[in-house]
Amino acid sequence: MCLGIATLIFLVTNIACAVVVKEYQVKSETTPAVVAMVRVVINDSLFIIFGALLSICIYKISKTTSASMVLEAKVGKYYDSRQLCDLANT
Repeated sequence: MCLGIATLIFLVTNIACAVVVKEYQVKSETTPAVVAMVRVVINDSLFIIFGALLSICIYKISKTTSASMVLEAKVGKYYDSRQLCDLANT
């Protein structure tokens, strides 16, 4: 639900800014800096909020015992394959 609302906010903001910029281009006027600033603030805020939520989710998942075993197994496989690639390249 939250992701859908964020996606809707993202799309509406970008489409509204694009329409405003296009109208100013048709009138041969310079686009107000406020339009770009609002777009940047909203998009960056959504990015930061969902980045924080993702890190919280990863933290909570890593604290469960079954997930810890799976994550450790995957990390071990990744580093083992990385070391093999490094040895092959030397």
